[in-house]
Amino acid sequence: MSEDESRVFPEWAKPFVANVSTLVWEELRNFQDAKSYRHVLSHMTVLVSGGVEADGKLWLHVSCAMRNRLPSWEELKMVKETFIGKDKQALQILPVEEKYVNYHPNCLHLWHCVTGDGLPDFTVGRPPGVI
Repeated sequence: MSEDESRVFPEWAKPFVANVSTLVWEELRNFQDAKSYRHVLSHMTVLVSGGVEADGKLWLHVSCAMRNRLPSWEELKMVKETFIGKDKQALQILPVEEKYVNYHPNCLHLWHCVTGDGLPDFTVGRPPGVI
């Protein structure tokens, strides 16, 4: 794959943004390899991109940011449900310090593996009703 091909918003990622409500989300400029949105009430911005990562799997990356604060848990959950889906798993990763990437001080990131899970079922062996 050429560098130009790797810098294009992938076809497999388009269904994740196909049904985003224009009543709630304003589509901002499209980058060559990402799409961006702004929530009409909170003005939170979201950037959606995707690609093949080092594990050879397709990963969707969704970041959300607020101008003056971090997004709340409820806002992060709304972003996950809107751009990844209620029925899909999303990961928020806290890497070792030397691998931190921070372009915006109030930005959170979610990752969704499109071609697999990659995590064990952490609920196995828990007593019923224990979260």
